[in-house]
Amino acid sequence: MERNLPIAVINGGESFLAKNLWESLKSRGMRVEVIGETVENLGEIEEQIRYVFDFNEDGEVWKEVIEKGSKLCVVDIKGEKEAERMWTKLRGISGDWRLVEGINVYGEGMEKVGFLGEVMAEAAGNKNLKLPKLGEKFRLVFASDMVEAIMRASILSGTVGGLFLVAGNETDSKELAEVLVDEAKMTRLSVIQEEIGVEEIDKERVEETRKILGWKPVVTLREGVRETVRDFVMRADEEGRKRKSLNSKVKNLKYKDTETKRERFQEVVVEEENQISDIRYQKDKDEVEEEVEIKPLIKKKEIEINYENQENNIPIKNDFNIEKKRLGWMRKIKWVGVIAILVGVIGGILSWPVVGVLGVVLSLEKPFKLVEENRISEALKLVVANTDKNKKAGDFLEGSGLGRWPMLNRVGELSGIAGGVLEIEGKLITLATTTEKINRAVFEEGEIDWTGELLKLTDNMEETEIKAGILVGRLSEMKRWIPGRWKPEVDRAIRTISEKLEIAGKFRDLSETIPEILGLDGKRREYMVLLQNEMEIRATGGFVGSYAILSFEGGRLLSFEVKDVYEADGQLKGHVEPPEEIKKYLGESGWFMRDANWQASFPQTSREIQWFLEKETGRKVDGVIGMDLAVAKMILGVTGEIYVPDFKEKVNKDNLYEQAEFWSETNSFPGSTQKASFLGGLGTQLFEEIKNLKTTKRWELMMGMVEMLERNEIQLGFNHSETAEAMAEAGWDGSVYEGECSGPRCYADYLYVVESNLGINKANYFLYRNMEERVDISAGWIKRDLKINYENTAKSSNWPGGDYKNYLRVYLPKEAEVTEIGMGEDGVIRTIPMVSVKMREIYGKKEVGFLVTVPIRKKVTVEIKYQSNGVGQGDKFSYLQYIQRQSGFGDTALLTLISIPDGWQPVQVTPVASMKEGKLLFNQKLDRDIKMGVEITK
Repeated sequence: MERNLPIAVINGGESFLAKNLWESLKSRGMRVEVIGETVENLGEIEEQIRYVFDFNEDGEVWKEVIEKGSKLCVVDIKGEKEAERMWTKLRGISGDWRLVEGINVYGEGMEKVGFLGEVMAEAAGNKNLKLPKLGEKFRLVFASDMVEAIMRASILSGTVGGLFLVAGNETDSKELAEVLVDEAKMTRLSVIQEEIGVEEIDKERVEETRKILGWKPVVTLREGVRETVRDFVMRADEEGRKRKSLNSKVKNLKYKDTETKRERFQEVVVEEENQISDIRYQKDKDEVEEEVEIKPLIKKKEIEINYENQENNIPIKNDFNIEKKRLGWMRKIKWVGVIAILVGVIGGILSWPVVGVLGVVLSLEKPFKLVEENRISEALKLVVANTDKNKKAGDFLEGSGLGRWPMLNRVGELSGIAGGVLEIEGKLITLATTTEKINRAVFEEGEIDWTGELLKLTDNMEETEIKAGILVGRLSEMKRWIPGRWKPEVDRAIRTISEKLEIAGKFRDLSETIPEILGLDGKRREYMVLLQNEMEIRATGGFVGSYAILSFEGGRLLSFEVKDVYEADGQLKGHVEPPEEIKKYLGESGWFMRDANWQASFPQTSREIQWFLEKETGRKVDGVIGMDLAVAKMILGVTGEIYVPDFKEKVNKDNLYEQAEFWSETNSFPGSTQKASFLGGLGTQLFEEIKNLKTTKRWELMMGMVEMLERNEIQLGFNHSETAEAMAEAGWDGSVYEGECSGPRCYADYLYVVESNLGINKANYFLYRNMEERVDISAGWIKRDLKINYENTAKSSNWPGGDYKNYLRVYLPKEAEVTEIGMGEDGVIRTIPMVSVKMREIYGKKEVGFLVTVPIRKKVTVEIKYQSNGVGQGDKFSYLQYIQRQSGFGDTALLTLISIPDGWQPVQVTPVASMKEGKLLFNQKLDRDIKMGVEITK
C-alpha cells in the first residue's frame, strides 16, 4: 500500500537528524524516499512529490523541487550565520520553500563531532568532560523536538519563505555536567573548561519561531542526554563485541523501521560502592584552580548490558530499501486454492473497507449532532469505535498479505484515508467542546480555567492542522488511481481542506491575543463597533449611521450598547476641517464622525474615529471594529428569521437589504429620532439571538465570522500593539497590503480599488460593477490596462436612488507610471485631463483619485493605463499580483488577461488559468483578496 501514500523525499539521508525525520514521516503515514539510498534522483519518482527535505544545501535539488511544485524544506544545523547565508541564497528562488536552522541538535545516532558530540562520547566512555567555560549560556535541542519543528514548518500555513531558528531552553556547563555524570554513571569527574566558541543566538528570532510554529521543546535535558548517552554506550559496546566476535561482518544500524525492528532486552545490574569525591572543573588539563561543587554526590555504579536475540546477538541491518518477506504459506498454496479462498472471503473483506470507509469519509455529521445535544462522551465513543473498525480492516489486509493485490491495495489506501479523517474528526470534536466552553464563559454561562482551555485550544488546532496537511497529501495521491468521475470531488475536498488549513493557522497564531481582547487580566475592555451600510459605500465599508460599544471584562461579555452617530456628532465643539474631497464633492464644511471612515487604511480610520468619539462623547475605547450589512446577513443565515420590535418587522437573510433600503428611505431626514436606525435596532436584536445560540450554531457563527474577516467585511483595529500586529499578520486589520517579491527577477504588482459614495443616497443598492485588466509583460515594460464597468439600475433620482457620485481611488505600485485615464458611456471612452486627477504617494503606494459619476439608467466605463519596468535580461521571470478587496464592494467579477513575451512560456501559474490565443486568462470573483502569479522562462 506504500505506493499510494503521500511522498516525502530526503536529500542527505546520512545525517542522524535525517534518520530521525525518516522515522517521523513513516509514522505519519507517508512514503519516504531517500536520494542515494532508495532512489538515485528525483527524476526516478513519477508520482507527485509532496515534501522534499534537503540536508545537503543542494541548489540543483532546490530548483528541481520548485519546478515540480513540491514543498521544499531546507534543514541546517551548522550555525545561525550559515543559515543566514543559505536564506539569502534561497530568497533568489520563487516557490514554496522554507529554511529550518537547528542550534546544537543532539540525539541518538549523532556523530562525535563538535563539542556536543564529543562530550556525549566522553560521558559514555567515562572520560573527562570538555565543556565551555562556566557562566556561558547555550541552548540544546533534542532530535525529536527538532523533527517536530521541521514538520510544523513544512505543513503549517504561513511558513513559505521563512527562516526558522529552532533552539531549546537555555542551559550551562554546570547543569549539563550534572546531568551527564548522573545519566552516564560516571566515575571520572573532572570537567575541563575550554575556549569553546558558543555562538550568540538571536533570541527574538528564536521566540518568533516558537510563536509562528506553535512549537516548544518537549524533551527535557535529562531525558535527551539519557537517550543520547545510552546510544553512545550501546554503539561502543557493539563495536567492542564486533572486535571480539567470530568474523561478524554486519554493518551498523542505519534507519529503523517499526515494522521490522527487533526487540532488545536490557538487564541492568547495579552495585553500590563508596561515594566519590566532588566534581572538579579545570581550566585546562594541568591546572585545577577553580572547583565547583555539584550536589548531590553520585555513587559509582556498574552496568552490565546483555543483548538477547534469536540470531546469536547479530545486529540487524534495517536500511531504506527494506525487502518485504514473502509469507511462507503463500508459497505453498496452489493458485487454485488461492482463487477458491478469495472467492469465499472477498465479500467479507470488502464489505467494510469499501462501503464502510467511504461512509466514514462522507459522514462526519453524526458525532457532531451528538456534540450539539451535549452528548460529548457518546460522540467520542463513536469515533473510537469507527477508528477501531478501520484499524482492524487495515491490519487484516496488511497482515494477511492481501494488501499487495492491486485491487485490495486501493481498499487499504481508502482505509488509511478514512483513518486520517477519523483522527481529524476526533480532534474537531475536542476542539468544538473547548470552543463551546469558551463561548459559555464569554456569555456568562459558566466558569472555566482560561489558561488551561486556551492551551488545549491551541494544541488541538496545531495537531488538527498537521493531520489535515498529511490528509491533503494522501488525497492528492489518491487522485492517481480513482475513476475520473470522482476526481473533481477529490479536488474540491483538497481545496476546501487547504483553505481551512490556512484559516486554522491564523486562528492558531491569534489564540495568544484572546486574553488581551477579552480582558482576562480583570480590566475592562471596550471596543467601538461601526455599523456601516455598504449601500452608501465608503472607504472602510459604508456610511456610519450607528455605532455600538462592545464591553468585556474578565473574559465575560458585559454589554453591547447601540448609539446614534448623529447624536454624538451634535456634541462636537468647534470646527474640524474635512478632507478636500468631502468638502468639494460632499459639500460638508466641517468634518464629523459619520464621515470619518474616509481613509483607505482601516488602522488609520480607527485612530481618527476614536479621536472624534473622545471629542464628541468623552469616551475612550481599546479599538474599533468595522462591519457592514453583509455581516448581518451572514448572522441571519445562522439564527434564522428574527423580529425587530422597534420597527415591528420580521427580518431574514433574503429580505435584509430590502428592509434596510426601505427604512433608509423612511428615515432619510438628518437628526430624525428614528435615525438610531434600523441597523441599530437590528444589531441589538441580533446580539440577543447570538447569546442564545446552540453549540453547533455558535460553531457555524464562528466559521461565518471567519469568512467575513477573509472577505474584509469585518475589520479589526486594536490599540494594543501586539494584538494589532497579530491581526495585521492574519490580514484582518484592513490595512493596505505591503508585499514584495522574495527574490530577484520578479515583479510584485498591486491593485486596490476604493470607492466612496458622496451622493447622499443609497445608489450602491442599484449598482452593478465588473472589472477587466490586461497585463502585457515584455522585455522593456509591464503594461496594464484596467477597466471598471459600472451600471446604475436606479429608475429615478428619488431618494434612496439617484446618480452614483463616486470619488474613486485606485492604489498602484508606487513606481508605476500612469500614462492615460479615460471615462465614457456606452463604450465610448474619452481621455480625461490629468489636472482633474489627484496623484500622491501614501501607504507605500501610488494613489490615483478622481470623481466618477454614473447617472441613473446608464453604463459608465473607467479606464486606467499604467506601466512599470519589464522583464529585462535573463531567462526566467516571475510576475505576482495582489488585488485587495474593499469592504462592502459586493459581488464583482474580475477578468484578467496576461500576455507574455514571444519565445517565453509559463512554467507555474496560480490560480488555475486557461489559454486564449496564447494568453493566460483568469476568470475570478473579487469576493476576497486575490493572489495571482505566473513564472515564465525562455
